[in-house]
Amino acid sequence: MEEQYKTIQDIYDAYDVMPQLREHMIRVAAVGGFLARTSNLSETNVKDIELALLLHDIANIIKFDLDRFPVGVEVQGLQYWKNIQCRYINTYGTDEDEAHQLIALEISVTSNIIDYMKMVGFAHVCDLARDGSIERQICEYADLRVAPHGIVSLQERLEDGKARYGISDADERWDVRKCATALEKVVCTSADCSAKDITTDILQEEIDRLSNARVGYRGGCLTMI
Repeated sequence: MEEQYKTIQDIYDAYDVMPQLREHMIRVAAVGGFLARTSNLSETNVKDIELALLLHDIANIIKFDLDRFPVGVEVQGLQYWKNIQCRYINTYGTDEDEAHQLIALEISVTSNIIDYMKMVGFAHVCDLARDGSIERQICEYADLRVAPHGIVSLQERLEDGKARYGISDADERWDVRKCATALEKVVCTSADCSAKDITTDILQEEIDRLSNARVGYRGGCLTMI
């Protein structure tokens, strides 16, 4: 029997999603929804993008080094989150990307939404900049605009990733910078907006709306309502 989720927070609660992961996914979904609407995509596609981005990092606790992750563990305590992490790994394995998809299947989202979730991550930037549907490009770019502490410029996000993953200027992985810049141009041209329009202040209303986005089942699939 399907779980009767009422809001995205019900799903986050059911899967014990860390507060900062919730905030990150909501911000990414706000950016993605804004770009999808200004690109004049259908309302169905907009909602699919929003739901995919509200779920895209749901199992990321798997990869966290919680001993070096003080923010967000204070209320329940470090051991609480370590127990949650162990439960995730025991249930879904050690690959967080596979875990995201397994959870998506558990809650019965559409194949479209799973496809959009798969496209989020630095590994896909260059492929999507060269060739990809606008829906996939928006999902990838939206994630590129949100750092752990909030919505930032593309350059800030890239520098943050460079520092966190220990990438040097000579590292071939830093080629992602050119691809990300090309992707930004494609997406912002489609959305007829400036990258400077994508800020927390401008998108706060969307962030607030998506923080308690209503969800439910239609035809056996979880959708935004």
